Amino acid sequence: MNRVHLAKLFGGCGIVLVAVSLNTLLASQGGSALLKLPLIHDERAPMSLFALMIGSVLLILTSAAGCIYAGRSPGRWHERIPVVWLEGLDTKKVEGQLYQLAIVAIYLVLPVVCFLHFIDVVWHSKLCVLGSTAPPIMVSDSWFDGIPGAANQIRLVEDLLPNGACGKGIEVYPGWEFVLVGIAIALSFATTIGFLLRVVVPVQSS
Repeated sequence: MNRVHLAKLFGGCGIVLVAVSLNTLLASQGGSALLKLPLIHDERAPMSLFALMIGSVLLILTSAAGCIYAGRSPGRWHERIPVVWLEGLDTKKVEGQLYQLAIVAIYLVLPVVCFLHFIDVVWHSKLCVLGSTAPPIMVSDSWFDGIPGAANQIRLVEDLLPNGACGKGIEVYPGWEFVLVGIAIALSFATTIGFLLRVVVPVQSS
């Protein structure tokens, strides 16, 4: 891929990432979904988990494209950030540099802030066994071990049904599923930091 391809990949993945992050953030706060984009699930805990899964992959792709672009772009910091939407932008001018900073804030910083909110939502949600009326347990206490002796699906829920039974949410697999999501989040953060370092630290020409 050349720098043009990388800039398009950065811009394309970035805008989808922002849409997913903002859409889920607004919906999880009781607001209307952004641009009427459909959510995979309408409960706070499941929608937050799905946003972390999808968003982590998108953030890795966005940051990786930006990191490669920055590594192939000599010059000052603003020239090492992919130019999106405004073809031919003169980043040497003040307004061009402000635009580049805004792109980094919107495409990378905003999703990371949203991720922290989604992590908090999932962490303070509950696990229960489908059809059971037993009290649910907190994800924070059982994210790895799950529910010992569960005879049915383990569900990630915000709360039980009105009749006190477990029937909402989505099926999850405590242990490996939460570990994989955690690894994906960590990789997305690490890739983002790597991109930002590439932007700040000048490329050493051979």
